[in-house]
Amino acid sequence: MNYFKSIALVLSLCVVGAVSCKKDKAAETKTETAEPAEKPTATEPVAEDKPEEKVEEKSAMDTINEMAAGCETSAEARAARQAEKPLYERLGGKDPITAVTKGIIARHVEEGSPIKDLFANTDLDKLAEHVVNFVGAGTGGPEKYTGRNMKDAHAALKLTPEQFLAAGEDIMQTLEEFKVPANETEEFMCIILSFKDDVLAM
Repeated sequence: MNYFKSIALVLSLCVVGAVSCKKDKAAETKTETAEPAEKPTATEPVAEDKPEEKVEEKSAMDTINEMAAGCETSAEARAARQAEKPLYERLGGKDPITAVTKGIIARHVEEGSPIKDLFANTDLDKLAEHVVNFVGAGTGGPEKYTGRNMKDAHAALKLTPEQFLAAGEDIMQTLEEFKVPANETEEFMCIILSFKDDVLAM
């Protein structure tokens, strides 16, 4: 029995016991002077309920813009790391980038994903190849990206800020699964955020 149930039980027994005792006392003697059970106490002023302050919920677009602002703040440090050793090399090259890419796509299309329908009738192997080349070229690798630019590639999807965040969450979880270090995760995410205006339906 938990603490609160124990207290409730004790209180209920006390109430029953008090009522029984009063009845027994009344039966024993009727000559005792009855005393008021309790002295009246001064009524304490009841605090008025203040209306709850409404906290405005942050929109998905606000969240995206805040993340992009964070990338602007870290731009100098990221550039210095890139100059010292390209992100491509720090990620391990083509094979690890391919594995991460396939992991991200698998999350995008799994049952229950809010962006699964965006990939209907998509050749996922071809998509993975394009993404690997895009990431490789953008992180200092030898790959060549020959696909469409980001704006044209995403125009038909009409991607919402909520879907953009859902995709970002898939990417973050996959990078964590592959134990990608914090600096490299930040750089990877900032590359994606740099294309927000191209891929979002504005």
